[in-house]
Amino acid sequence: MKKAQIKELAQSIVSYDGITDETLNWILSKLNRSQLKIFLAFLTTAVKNKNVNIFYAGEISQGDKDKVFSLFSPEKKFVFIKDDESVVAGVRIEYGDFVLDYSVAQIVKRILSSIRESI
Repeated sequence: MKKAQIKELAQSIVSYDGITDETLNWILSKLNRSQLKIFLAFLTTAVKNKNVNIFYAGEISQGDKDKVFSLFSPEKKFVFIKDDESVVAGVRIEYGDFVLDYSVAQIVKRILSSIRESI
């Protein structure tokens, strides 16, 4: 199977939001080891580009959710994850390889790092 076909296969799996056992068995039987590595790389990228993960602390209002929705195209899948420990307060948005981190935890880390560099 050619690289373009493997990429198309991975993207179609993500667009249909899943894979059946039968399809998985077919993929495993048709692709060799190097093709499976390529397939997994394409699949990982496709999932990362489809999902928008929003990590937040405390509660998030519908108005704040609507602001996040307006930043991305409607075909994206939004996953809201309550994470009080790593976010502390604020929000961290992950989309593909991009991370928008507006959490108190990250701000504190940057301040501490700046102080360490100044000393």
